[in-house]
Amino acid sequence: MKSTITQLPIALALTLAAAAYLSPNHHVTLRFGLGAGLTSESPDLTVHTGVLFRF
Repeated sequence: MKSTITQLPIALALTLAAAAYLSPNHHVTLRFGLGAGLTSESPDLTVHTGVLFRF
């Protein structure tokens, strides 16, 4: 019995990101961020946003 190993191509996607957090009060935190792709497989520009509610 003969076995073969097939290698799959691996895409390397690296992104450099920075974010800022703002808490206008104790119950809400806002997050804003930007990212830039460092390789051809990664997106050129990404935007990250988020809202955290504390109960």
